[in-house]
Amino acid sequence: VADQSAMYLEGGAAHLRQLERAAKAKRMRIWTGFSGSVGQAPSKTFEATVVRIISGDTVLVHDAARNADREFQLASIRQPRTSDPEQAGYAEKARESLRRLCIGKPVSVTIDYHKPAQDNFRARDCATVKFKDTDLGVHLVKNGLAGVLRYRADDGDRSSNYDELLAAEAQAQEGKLGIHSGKPKAATKATDASENATRARSFISHWQRSGRVACVVEHVSAGARLRLYIPKENVKLTFVLGGIRCPRAPRKDGTDGEPLGAEALAYTTRNAMQRNVEVEFEGVDKSGGFIGAVWLGKDSNLAAGLLEQGLASVHGYSADQSHHANSLYAAERDAKAEKRGMWADYNADEEARKADELAKREQERVASTQTQQLKPRIEFLDVMVSELASPTSLFLQIAKPAKVAELEDLMANLSVSQAPAPAGFAPKAGQLVSACYTVGDEWHRAKIMKVLPGNEFHVSYIDFGNSETLGIDRLRPLPSQFANIEAHAQEAQLAFLRLPNSEFVSDYSADAYDMLRQLVEGRQLVANVEARPSNAPIQITLYDPALGRPVLEKSVNGEIAFAGFAAADDRALSSKHNAPAFDKIKSLVADARNSHRGMWEYGDATADE
Repeated sequence: VADQSAMYLEGGAAHLRQLERAAKAKRMRIWTGFSGSVGQAPSKTFEATVVRIISGDTVLVHDAARNADREFQLASIRQPRTSDPEQAGYAEKARESLRRLCIGKPVSVTIDYHKPAQDNFRARDCATVKFKDTDLGVHLVKNGLAGVLRYRADDGDRSSNYDELLAAEAQAQEGKLGIHSGKPKAATKATDASENATRARSFISHWQRSGRVACVVEHVSAGARLRLYIPKENVKLTFVLGGIRCPRAPRKDGTDGEPLGAEALAYTTRNAMQRNVEVEFEGVDKSGGFIGAVWLGKDSNLAAGLLEQGLASVHGYSADQSHHANSLYAAERDAKAEKRGMWADYNADEEARKADELAKREQERVASTQTQQLKPRIEFLDVMVSELASPTSLFLQIAKPAKVAELEDLMANLSVSQAPAPAGFAPKAGQLVSACYTVGDEWHRAKIMKVLPGNEFHVSYIDFGNSETLGIDRLRPLPSQFANIEAHAQEAQLAFLRLPNSEFVSDYSADAYDMLRQLVEGRQLVANVEARPSNAPIQITLYDPALGRPVLEKSVNGEIAFAGFAAADDRALSSKHNAPAFDKIKSLVADARNSHRGMWEYGDATADE
């Protein structure tokens, strides 16, 4: 059979090829010495569903009769080369064309031949795949999105629809379509919105305002984790289903997953992989992944579907933030009632008993915490104020003879331990160094707070609390024997007080500093630690022992409040620990406000917060 003319026969040349195949098999006439491949008659056609478009010429289908996924290369065609910058865009277009045509759709599959492993390519079955009356291979070739393979006359392994493929290619060449147009088409480069959390946050508000956003699911890595593409904006992103927790799926490196993790992954893959979906954006996680809901249809919520099958559980905190909380909880209740998936052994009575016990323990914990909060702390320390950071924030040094002597020895030993900085010395933010203070040219321990242009560094002196900007010539590596000694300056906050978040207040900061300096500078004071918040400065009340027994109204805190240089802070941990003391501070602040002292001179300094 002559390939180039057979394609013009009305109705194709299938009957001629069948006769030719029989003649080859019997070695008749011109085929007496034939030693090539006779080719095989097409196998029986079976029905399947397309579950994934692997490339522009390869599909993965689910064979229901075998209950297995099977991969097929479309017979006798080749997609545009992805390695060729001028054709890579056509390869993308071929894959997208197949996705739009048949993903998730029923198809008929006829296996034409088996291609053995060769030249680093694995063995594969090649088939003619049809969606309704459309041959996928012909569809691609006709649109210039694939080429037809040419064979030797003695090679019978080819598509059962080979002549129609040749005719489609001739049509595409005549119309100068796709790869026959002579126009290069580069691969699309999409923006990755999930590159990091900062980039993700720059997109989230726009998509939240947009309501449901049309996307394509490009990849499914777990039951609740997907990779999406937004064609309209040419953006890719990582997406996590909000409100649920899916079991962890097994990994490709062999790491075991959790029970039902593989089933959850299979469910999402079967229902969402490469599908057109709509997405509602609810938030962003710490790694730049987006959180929200995926809709497979107008009313089909993917997260609810996983819950209904017992392949996920409701994540209470996350679900309560979602607009779809009611439907998520309802789907989980349905799975429990039907004992599906992870709820196969669910016992409603036992779960109710556990919930009651948990609620009781939580009530006891809250009651215990409230009792502790109402109990004032008593922890008096002799201190010296070494630095003022703001009218309510300062640094303390413990005023014990042993501590004072330790600090003096540290400074003396540090001054004699300085060696020239090594070549290439370039300290980084957070690093401890020796720094030469510009007042007095004495060496102190310091922490690099920020690296500035021009080889300059903003440092904080950890034994005093003050800070300044220095050049590299005034910095040295800190000798190791000084690195593990505890910092002598401790940051503290005046308990019960805060500075209002208002530009108006800044006009009174100089007066506030002057007053605070007169109250604390050069004096040994007594501090009561009212609260020790985690990862925050301690909250203290400062008293002058020369004034006799501690009286809150005469404390530094009381004087600042009465003078009108701070507001009462009802959210401070110290205010919750010592409610009576906080009430007294509030009354002092109220008196200052009513009398228009300090920052209250022209009215309410907190009005624009």
